[in-house]
Amino acid sequence: MSKFNVLKKFRDLEKDTTYEVGSTVELTSKRSKEISGKLGDGFIQPVEEKAEEKPDNDNPKK
Repeated sequence: MSKFNVLKKFRDLEKDTTYEVGSTVELTSKRSKEISGKLGDGFIQPVEEKAEEKPDNDNPKK
């Protein structure tokens, strides 16, 4: 499952839930395509996963 930001308020009829603008929801790829297909673009947007910062081991602290 992937996370999506809600850009426009909509009601998910499958889950009988209303999603508010600014909320984050977890959806399967299939369900996200269904929502975009029925409502159109602009309702949900995938959350960009930030890569974890790794410590710089090239310069150890003395």
